[in-house]
Amino acid sequence: MDMEIDADPTKKLKTESFETYNIRSYADILSQPFLLKSAKYEVYFYKFFEISQFGILFPIEFKPCPDFIQFVKKRKLWSSELNSLREFQHVMWCDLFQVLQVKNGNLSNANYLVVPVKKKRIDWDRVKNALYDEELKTIREISINDRPNYMYQSVKKRHFLQYVKTIMPDEETEKILNEIFDQAVVVNNENNTVTDRRILVKAMIDKKRNNDNYKPFIIAKNAKPVRRMLRVVTSTTKSPNNYQILSEDEMQIFYLNSVQYEEATHLLVMLSSLESVSYIIQFAKLYNYTGSFTYLRNGLTAPSLDNDSNYDALENLGDVILKVIASLHFFSKYEKDREHYLTWRRTEKIKNDYLSKIAKRHDFKNYLRTRELKYIKLRPPYYEGQNGKDETDQVLQRISDGQLADMVESLIGAFFMGEGMLNSAKFVYQLDVLPEEEQNWAYTLQYFDNEKLTVLDIDMISSDILCENPSFGDIIPPMSEKHPCGDLFETPEMVEDIIGYKFKDKSLLFEAFTHASQENKTNYERLEFLGDSLLDLIVVSNTFLMGNFNAEELTTFKHIIANNNVLSKLAISLGLYRFLKCDLCQAEIVDKFLDTVTWDEDICNFGAYDDDPPKCLNDIFEALAGAILIDSGSLRVVSQVFGSILKLPMIHLVRNNEKCGPNIRSRLSVYGQRARKKIRIEESDTDLGCLATVYIDEIPIVSHYSKTRWLAKQQAALKAYQIVTKDQESAEIESN
Repeated sequence: MDMEIDADPTKKLKTESFETYNIRSYADILSQPFLLKSAKYEVYFYKFFEISQFGILFPIEFKPCPDFIQFVKKRKLWSSELNSLREFQHVMWCDLFQVLQVKNGNLSNANYLVVPVKKKRIDWDRVKNALYDEELKTIREISINDRPNYMYQSVKKRHFLQYVKTIMPDEETEKILNEIFDQAVVVNNENNTVTDRRILVKAMIDKKRNNDNYKPFIIAKNAKPVRRMLRVVTSTTKSPNNYQILSEDEMQIFYLNSVQYEEATHLLVMLSSLESVSYIIQFAKLYNYTGSFTYLRNGLTAPSLDNDSNYDALENLGDVILKVIASLHFFSKYEKDREHYLTWRRTEKIKNDYLSKIAKRHDFKNYLRTRELKYIKLRPPYYEGQNGKDETDQVLQRISDGQLADMVESLIGAFFMGEGMLNSAKFVYQLDVLPEEEQNWAYTLQYFDNEKLTVLDIDMISSDILCENPSFGDIIPPMSEKHPCGDLFETPEMVEDIIGYKFKDKSLLFEAFTHASQENKTNYERLEFLGDSLLDLIVVSNTFLMGNFNAEELTTFKHIIANNNVLSKLAISLGLYRFLKCDLCQAEIVDKFLDTVTWDEDICNFGAYDDDPPKCLNDIFEALAGAILIDSGSLRVVSQVFGSILKLPMIHLVRNNEKCGPNIRSRLSVYGQRARKKIRIEESDTDLGCLATVYIDEIPIVSHYSKTRWLAKQQAALKAYQIVTKDQESAEIESN
C-alpha cells in the first residue's frame, strides 16, 4: 500500500479565496451623541497612559477599557462648555496641521473630543486662550530657564516656533554655534547639513548684531505640522533654513506648551487606534462581554494587522472548548448513539465551513480587524479645515471564510479567558452554534461555572517539582511491577484511591473500564468520546498562560500529551490496565505489550516512538475522565483531577518548548514542501513484520521493520528525516 505524505497544512492558506470590502474606521457606537440629562451633557472622561497632557471625552463608556487609556470620571458639561470644546477641536487641529482656520471641509461623523488636561482636569485656560483673541504674552515675560517649556508663534507671520536659545549681547558667536550644533552632529550624523546650518545661522546672528548689538535676541526653530512629523523621511537632505533669529517682542506664547505640541504627533496615532477599537467596544456591548480587554482585542484581531497580539492562540483554545461543549451536548441529547455517530455529529458542528456560516449570520466580518486606518489619513472630529488628499474614514479589509471560522473559535477562547467556561458556553448558545432544544442546553450548562479550571501556575515552571533534565521515567513513572491485564476488574473502586476521586455512581466507574469485546454490556466508547475532548482542554488551557505560545505550539503540546502513546503509558503507570474488563484476546494483546514496553523515549520528539500501545489503554484513560465529568457534574472537578495527573508532562513541555515539534511525519512533509520534493511511504506486511519504505522523488531512502504498520511508518519517517536534515546541514556548511 502506498501512502503519500500529507501536504503542508500551511498551503491551504494560499488557495483560500478572500473577500475585499471597505468599512468605516470607527464603529457606529462612536457616532452616538452626548446625552443631555438635567440640562447638562454627560461625558466620559479618559486619559492616555502615554500622553500626559491630553485627555479625551466620549459619549459612551469604553468598557472593557482599552489598555492604552485610563477612565478618570463621568462628567457633566453645560451646553456652552460642550460647544467651546467642539470649537476648540477645529482651532487646535488647524494650528497643529498649520492650515488656515477656515471651515470649508467635511465633518467626521465620529463624536469624541480631545482636551488639554492639567492634574486630571480639563485645562480650560488653554481652551480659552485658543478661542478668544486676547493679547498674548511675549517671550520677554518668561524667564530664560522656563522658555524651553513653551511653544511660540511669530507675531508677523504666525509661524509656530520651538525655542532654541536666548543670545545675550556679549556672547561669542562661535560658542553659541557649538552649543547649538555639536549635539546635532552626534545625533544625526549629518555633517554636511550641519555645516550648512552653522554658516546660515552665523550669518543671521551677525546681521542681527549689526542692526542692534545691545539687546538679547532669540534663536528659534520652525515647528513642523504634526502630520509632517509623523511621515517617514526618505531623504537625508534637509533644508538648513529652519532657524529664525527674532527679537523678544516678535515671539508670542502659543496656547499649547512644548510637551503638548510634541505629544500631538503621538495623539493622532492614539486616535486612530481608538477609532479602530471602537468596534471591540461595540462587540462587547452587543454580546455582554465584561472580561479583559486584551483577550477580546486579540480575539478580534487578525495576524495581518498585529503579528504578536492576535487571534492565533485563542483560536486554538476556542477549538478545544467548543469540542468539549459539543461533545457534552450531543452525549446528553443522543443517549443511544454510539461513539462514531457522536463524533460525526460533533464534527459537523465544529468544522470550518459551518463556523464560517455562523460568523456570516452574525456579521462578524464587521468586527474582525485585518487592517487599521493609517494615522496620517485620520480626519479628527469637529475639524472643518480643507479636506486633505489623503484623508479618509474608509479602511480596506480582506477576509476569508477560514478567518471567519477562526474568529468564532478565538472569541469562544476570549470569553473563556476573560470570563470563564460558563460564559464561554453561553456565548456559544447565543451564537446558535448548536441549535438544540432549551432543555438540552440547560443540561449542558449545569456542568460549567466561571471558576478557575487550571492547575498550573507560572511559579511551577521554574520550581524543583521536576528535575532539570528529567528522563521519561521521571515524567511518567514506569510500572513498579507487572500484573495481568484485568486482574482487578471486579474491584474498580480501587481506582478511586489512585486518582483521588470518589464516585457517587459506581456504575459509571464500571462502564469506564468495560471494553467493547464484552457483548451485551454498556462499554466505555461513549465516555471515551467525551473524555477525549476533556483532555485536550486540560492540556491547552493549562499551557496557554505559561508562555506566549502560538497556535502551532499549543497544538504540539496537545498532540504530544493527548495521544495514544503517552496516555497509554499513563494508564500503565497508574495501574489502570488492571481494571480493564475485556475478552481473553484483548487481554493477551495488552499483556504482550506490557512485556515489551519501553520507557526511555524523548517525550518532546513527537512521533519518534518505539512502541505502538493497544488503543484500549488510551481509551480507558479518556473514558475515566468522561466518567468523572458525568458523575461529578463539574468540569472543574475533572480538570483538577486530570490536571494533577498531567502536571509533570505539561511542565516539561513548557520548559522545553523549543525542543518540541510536530509529528515526525509532519516534519518530513514540511521538508518535502520546502525542498519541492515528492515524499511518499510505501508499506507492506512481510514475514519479518510490517515494512515501511520512504521514497523521495521515487528514490527509496530508508526502510524500517516493526510490529505494526503505524510504528513502521513512524520509525521510517524518523530515519528519513534524520538523513535529509543531516544532508541539508552538510550542504550549508560547504556553501559557507
